[in-house]
Amino acid sequence: MSPGKSFFNWTFPGCPVRVSLGLAVVEAVQRDVASNGGTLEAAQGVLLGYIVNGSTRITSFLPVTDLGEPMSDTVNSTGRCAVGFYRIRSGDALQLDEDEIVTARDMFQRPGSVILLVQRRPAGTAEATFFFFERNLLCGGYLHFPFDARFLAERELRVIPSDSARLREMLRESPLPALPPAKACQRAAPAQPRAWRKAFATIAFAVLAMAGGAALTQAFRPPTGAAATKEIAIVPVQAMPASRDAGSRIEIHAQRHGKQLTFTWDPALGSPGSSGTLSIVDGDAHRLVPLERGQLQAGRLPYTPTSDQVNIDLAISHGTLVDARGTLLVLLNPPVQATHNRME
Repeated sequence: MSPGKSFFNWTFPGCPVRVSLGLAVVEAVQRDVASNGGTLEAAQGVLLGYIVNGSTRITSFLPVTDLGEPMSDTVNSTGRCAVGFYRIRSGDALQLDEDEIVTARDMFQRPGSVILLVQRRPAGTAEATFFFFERNLLCGGYLHFPFDARFLAERELRVIPSDSARLREMLRESPLPALPPAKACQRAAPAQPRAWRKAFATIAFAVLAMAGGAALTQAFRPPTGAAATKEIAIVPVQAMPASRDAGSRIEIHAQRHGKQLTFTWDPALGSPGSSGTLSIVDGDAHRLVPLERGQLQAGRLPYTPTSDQVNIDLAISHGTLVDARGTLLVLLNPPVQATHNRME
């Protein structure tokens, strides 16, 4: 394994964490699982490393026997070197189960902490992904990658540079041409415009400025009357139910408090054995938030939007069966005409 590719970098645009996973850790975890003949139903351990300025670097690990007391004792003994935990098990979808979510909430809510979920596949290489906390919400499950040190060393996922970084790189690769000598740039001074031309240009500029100011004032004037009483337009979207029973449709509501939205639903959805998945599409950002039974029983979730359009989809399931689903589209600062139609 070449020294230049000793870490696998995992992130995506807008992600609050940047993970550098040591390929030596991947290789050692693979050996640890293989030494048990792959017969373990699940394997887990504490990820060790450090967190600096939103970047999480994983340099080592300590295997534990289960997610309960052994995991807690190991985390307490390693202190701030514990940056998350890993879990290797079988499964069809790369989603955390209830025990893993509880462990994450109890021990790894520090900013930058991550959960590495690895799932074995009947044929081929195991798949993996990361989860993390953002604004007290457990997010992640994106950008699946093969959990194989040799493969990751050859196909390292690189961080997408920002526009300013990309511009600096382009300037380094294609420097600006040198300026011509000063003498070559000398030109005859342009003829001075006549006085009447100056006066006409000044008057025309003043007229255009007044017209533009009036247009901007009209465009940004707050709506009056009935239109001013509505800050958001909530458009329910017809969801495809899991069955033809009307009870399989979930009613979701939204309220706005300043810059924050609050999504609400029936707390009775948090029945025994239930779990939920909340999908939030906020402009170009897409978040998947797993919900435990206690969160479903709370019946509410605060959220701060980053765009003028938020689409949420709530699915309730028992085991692998989706029992009910509901979808809601929230338009912030809707057009005045749409607000009038909504109120009628």
